[in-house]
Amino acid sequence: MPLGLQKKFVIAFGLLIFISVGNFGLLWVVEQNAEEQQEWVVHTQQVIHESEAFLGHIRDAETGQRGFLLTGKSEYLDPYITGITKAKETFERLQNLTQDNFQQQARLKSLLEVMQKKFGELKETIELTNENNLNKALVIVNSGIGKNFMDVIRTELQEFAHEENHLLSQRQIHFENSKNNVKLLMVGEVIFLIFFIFLIAIVIQQRLVYPLSSLTECANNLVSGKAFNMPKYHSIDEMGELVSAFQEMSQSINTAMDDLSQA
Repeated sequence: MPLGLQKKFVIAFGLLIFISVGNFGLLWVVEQNAEEQQEWVVHTQQVIHESEAFLGHIRDAETGQRGFLLTGKSEYLDPYITGITKAKETFERLQNLTQDNFQQQARLKSLLEVMQKKFGELKETIELTNENNLNKALVIVNSGIGKNFMDVIRTELQEFAHEENHLLSQRQIHFENSKNNVKLLMVGEVIFLIFFIFLIAIVIQQRLVYPLSSLTECANNLVSGKAFNMPKYHSIDEMGELVSAFQEMSQSINTAMDDLSQA
């Protein structure tokens, strides 16, 4: 069944809409991927920040302990208490943030054991001081066990941070690639739409505008009695039927004029 001009235009514009929707859908997927990569970058930066804060809280707790041992004043226990509380809260956040990373979870498990031992050492020295056993508390401090715990904590956190920095570098690269893909896809989308619209304009020009203008010129020449050449148009649609009808009409008029001249 031959397609008419209306159906052809409907198919053309339907195809344009379908491809445009498909391209915009693909663009949406790529943008979502870019947003996801950005979220992972922010996530990793947060993990690094929390790990640095965790070490700072333990230092605060140790500073409060040392100040209390040196002065015996209870106000020095405030940074100790705050440091212990915040260190535990930060550690829990680190565990939640790294649930997707088995290797980091293993490091945190090892770090938890050392942290508990460090907190136990701090608590024991403070309790001994409160019981007027400062000398025993100083023996524990001078033994270096607390320093050893801190050294292990720092080492564990350095390895932890090294892994997160490596992940951050990779995720930043993925994020930049995703942003570039979005830009390229947007440019490609614009170029494609311009090209497709230009192609439709050419088809309209060849299939509709040019035949109509040629027929109009022929009709004007026919009315004024001038010679004219029928446009060549081979298509099974409304325009083809119009050209064929005009050709038949012109032939009939020419035949009638010849008959009239002979008469």
